[in-house]
Amino acid sequence: MGFLNDIAERKQFRRYILDAWQQYSTLKSLIKEPLILIDVRTGRVVDINAAFERVLGWDMNQVVGIPIADLGIWKDPLRVKIINLVLKKRSIKLTDIQFYNMDGDVLTGELSAKVVRLNSGLAILATFFYSHNLLAVEQFFDVDDMEFSSAFDPIGDVVIISEFESAKYIKVSESLREILGCDPSELLHKNEFDLGIWASESERKVFLETVKTEGAKLLEAAMYRPDMGYMPIKFMVDIFTANGSSFVLMVGHDVTSLRKAERRAIHLAYHDPLTNLPNRTLLYERLDQQIKLVQRYKLHAALLFLDLDHFKNINDSIGHPIGDAVLKIVTTRLKASIRANDTVSRVGGDEFIILLARLEGDFNDVERQVLITAERVREILCEPMLIDAHRLQISTSIGVTIIPEHGINTSELIKRADIALYKAKELGRNMIATFRSSMQSAVVQRMRIEAKMRQALQNKEFKLCFHPQVFSRTHEITGAEALIRWVQGKDIFSPEHFIDILEETQLIIEVGEWIILEACRLYAKLMNNKAISLLDFKFCVNVSPRQLQHEGFYSLIERAFKQYGIPKNAITLEVTEGIVIQKTNSIIEKMCLLRELGVNFAIDDFGTGYSSLSYLKKLPIDMLKIDKTFVDTITTDIHDAGIVSAIITMANSLDFEVIAEGVETADQLSILEEKGCYLYQGYLFSKPLTFDSLQALLVAQSSRQI
Repeated sequence: MGFLNDIAERKQFRRYILDAWQQYSTLKSLIKEPLILIDVRTGRVVDINAAFERVLGWDMNQVVGIPIADLGIWKDPLRVKIINLVLKKRSIKLTDIQFYNMDGDVLTGELSAKVVRLNSGLAILATFFYSHNLLAVEQFFDVDDMEFSSAFDPIGDVVIISEFESAKYIKVSESLREILGCDPSELLHKNEFDLGIWASESERKVFLETVKTEGAKLLEAAMYRPDMGYMPIKFMVDIFTANGSSFVLMVGHDVTSLRKAERRAIHLAYHDPLTNLPNRTLLYERLDQQIKLVQRYKLHAALLFLDLDHFKNINDSIGHPIGDAVLKIVTTRLKASIRANDTVSRVGGDEFIILLARLEGDFNDVERQVLITAERVREILCEPMLIDAHRLQISTSIGVTIIPEHGINTSELIKRADIALYKAKELGRNMIATFRSSMQSAVVQRMRIEAKMRQALQNKEFKLCFHPQVFSRTHEITGAEALIRWVQGKDIFSPEHFIDILEETQLIIEVGEWIILEACRLYAKLMNNKAISLLDFKFCVNVSPRQLQHEGFYSLIERAFKQYGIPKNAITLEVTEGIVIQKTNSIIEKMCLLRELGVNFAIDDFGTGYSSLSYLKKLPIDMLKIDKTFVDTITTDIHDAGIVSAIITMANSLDFEVIAEGVETADQLSILEEKGCYLYQGYLFSKPLTFDSLQALLVAQSSRQI
């Protein structure tokens, strides 16, 4: 194997390693060249690697935290020149630089330095590649082989001296045995070509002529080791004269680990570390190539933009380890559902893009092919997953773009696939939508809503209204569900118009906090106005899994109770059945802590999910809410009526309260009462009311009771 001239290649190597420092700090241990990190602001040493300790003699504890000027690696004014030069150019490489070890010995070599950004600010990352002092080589040139090896083996590098003209080996250090697995004495009867340093005599001649005129040069050779194959050895090559003859000095070390680190850094730059799928950068490159092929050969290609529906609920409810496991299973399923020349990439937390390459046929044929593939992907992802005793079932929404009909610009194609994905979500999720130009206006509208919502809290545009909860036997209002409304001028928006945006932008935490505080404030107002009996009146407030999992949620509830002086059982938090489905101990623990604080819990929309009764009894639940979908058909569908009966019976046996939502007719209420459910809310009694209207009803009710 021939050598690689290291000048251009070394620049590339440095760029990869230095750019990767911040993200892959463990690579420093693999770099066999001395490396030091210096804080720009303070001028103090931040870090060094093991090679720095070995070559220059300082221990990390002696170095880290001290000013670089006190270390004395470079003497002034060279030190100042180097620092200023790297700060000015951001990246430098200097040859024939003298630096000093801890004992004050002079070493000569190459310095590479670059400005990098750390959490604390800017730093200079410098590495050294040094050549051994030629005087030392000449000093030991005439000694026997044993003394030669003993002089150079402690540095751990290969030291080779050969004749300039014949390339015959004259001196070889013992360290060659460990690195290449061969007996150094056997090499003394051979030349440089036998070891595989050079590909040809002409190659050697050209390189050494350059060394003659320009001085010592770096060289990387792929040398053969019988038990390991070819391995890269980095040499510093120089020429010296002794006894009237010219000799070649080569000092080198094994850079296999360094090359592996480089390849790893390159791989990480183009792949997602969790799933090992191509990342957005690699997808863009492949998409660029595919667009060119499509245009050249009159073919088609397509993008499928996937988003896992409600994936955040898994992370929030069960935890990120389970979420990561889900993503890995999704990865396996996606790879199994496409062809070998297609690409699956992960471009976000729960977002994947599939590039379908080299599709033949007209647009209609291609669209049919693509939609068949998309449907196959959707179905395979819907199959249940069993992870650590959690039985999970996810769905996915998919947006589709066809190339070239929907564009030939990489960014525009992905943007349009994202627009189609939004349409699929708008259709109810677990759907597939192909891009149409008419979709753009809907996306623009959504962006406007997002921008306005970010200002809504500050502008106090959110309001609470209340849906009364009634005990049918006495017709008394015993509580009310707090419902958020977004008021924009004369327009009033209910949650179905914006709740998804709140969840996706994580504004749900801020808005959810406002809802809790506002509900407590208004409850306190009812107390002060003597509109309620504290024994049996409650506000119900909906909370999402994301809110419940948020680290500040417990302290928020505690603070709200103290701030407004309301009873701790005044608020019932309504959680969805999804929390029960996830079967997570962390959710149960948080709910139990809140229960100890006095908070009550209700399961909202009960019966619409996949409840686990074994976990239901473990949760600190006080109430089940029968979903409106069952109430709507309770008078006409015997199956729904049976489900309602079962829910009421189960609630009674577990000592839960039960309330029916969406009661609109007297017949519905009559059947519910027959089955043992006497709490209800719905338009039969009242539509959602403003706070003032609710308070007026409660004051009148309180007056009647007196």
